[in-house]
Amino acid sequence: MNFNRIAFFPVCRQLDPTCNTDNVTNAEILSVSTDGLTVIYGDSESGAVGFVDIADPYNPAPLGFVDVGGEPTSLGVTGDYVVVAVNTSPDFVNVSGVLYIINIDTQEVLRTMDLEGQPDSVAISPDQRFVAIAIENERNEDLEDGGGLPQLPAGFLNILVTESDDVMEWELSKVELTGLDGPVEPDDPEPEYVDINDDNICVLTLQENNGIVLIDLEAQAVISSFTAGTVDLTNIDVIENDVIYQNSSATLSDLPREPDGVTWISTENFVTSDEGDWLGGTRGFTVYDKEGNIVYTSAEELETLAIKYGHYPEGRAENKGKLSCSCRSSISAVNNTRDSPERLLRKRQ
Repeated sequence: MNFNRIAFFPVCRQLDPTCNTDNVTNAEILSVSTDGLTVIYGDSESGAVGFVDIADPYNPAPLGFVDVGGEPTSLGVTGDYVVVAVNTSPDFVNVSGVLYIINIDTQEVLRTMDLEGQPDSVAISPDQRFVAIAIENERNEDLEDGGGLPQLPAGFLNILVTESDDVMEWELSKVELTGLDGPVEPDDPEPEYVDINDDNICVLTLQENNGIVLIDLEAQAVISSFTAGTVDLTNIDVIENDVIYQNSSATLSDLPREPDGVTWISTENFVTSDEGDWLGGTRGFTVYDKEGNIVYTSAEELETLAIKYGHYPEGRAENKGKLSCSCRSSISAVNNTRDSPERLLRKRQ
């Protein structure tokens, strides 16, 4: 009932079979071709999109990379193509981005589209009819006032309609996100992460704004928006001193969740990863329904489990206790030995 790593691929092998290179590379956001034989990943250090052959998952092999002239922030596979969002912004005010549409088999760039802002995440609808792109236009955290909000220009959501077999007929539209209920600073939404359910409803997190938005992709309109709420934490480690100490007197109250990642777990419920960024950071995850009601929140439970199993990053104790892992140097292949109850549940849903 576990996932076991069966292979890994150092992405520097795209440049040299023995990684004998001084060029910095990384592997960040990735996806897999519809036939399951090719991994496609973004390499922000190289400003490229890499391709890896996993026909033999025990022996992944380099297939080369495509230069995209900027930072690939996210990507997704639809049919025979990979759609890549690339940040080309020179600074936090003069924002820009490009959407690349690349044929996976030939690695040919078939089309580029102006995103008019700095993109973050990409999601493909289950029926392959829509692509949602969160245009964050992120804040500058190094400003003298602490890098708070608002910091314009405001972000928005791009929707790419991909129903046509001809990629040249795919149309890009924009959904504005300012002035909504729920966000801390409604003039500066700061879109972060997107996911799409089987009803083509897009859920979008506004991380620094501690907000969540639901968008109907068919109508290209906002359905609702609401706050992600706050949480109280107790019995947590809040001091970075190389000692894991769960102090019952260490309590953090009324913390904004500030969700980052989000995914639908059914057509009615979604779960957020409550990382925190500006004012919050709640060390856990939360399940919501479509009305914004909280179905379940993990509070400090995830942190307690991480400590129990030896995976708690004590060096993050004073930095919102983020339970995150950065895996930027290689791609790992995993093998599921059997279907766990959780995986079977996801299949049924």
